[in-house]
Amino acid sequence: MAAAWRPQETVRVYKVQTLNNIAQVGLDKLPKDSYQIGTDVKDPDAILVRSANMHANEIPASLKAVGRAGAGVNNIPVAKMSERGIPVFNAPGANANAVKELVVAGLIIACRQICEAYGGSITASNLRRPDGTVCGARFTVRLPAGR
Repeated sequence: MAAAWRPQETVRVYKVQTLNNIAQVGLDKLPKDSYQIGTDVKDPDAILVRSANMHANEIPASLKAVGRAGAGVNNIPVAKMSERGIPVFNAPGANANAVKELVVAGLIIACRQICEAYGGSITASNLRRPDGTVCGARFTVRLPAGR
């Protein structure tokens, strides 16, 4: 018995434009046979961005989604995207490990008086909201040049 004829399936290839360097380990999650990824992709279905400012960029007619590799969306024209029905995704908490590492490094630097040992200084000041309430602290580390 002969096999029944079936139409050949076509694989949809999505075009993804990257505006910054995106970690290869992340891009590898997208199958090569289904995604065309690069900085020079024309008529993208999606845009991946880290810190590039998109406010002055023209929005391609083919665009269906914008993904931000990081927290916040201040570099993406969300209002323009919303008008066109284009969803914007971000990755809140993606930098949590970096923040934790920076805090621990700051604690070690302060406890061991490393800045002072090299002739530098650490100063602290309060960050205040417009109503005057304290919402955090800012630490400034100054190291002398050339050391």
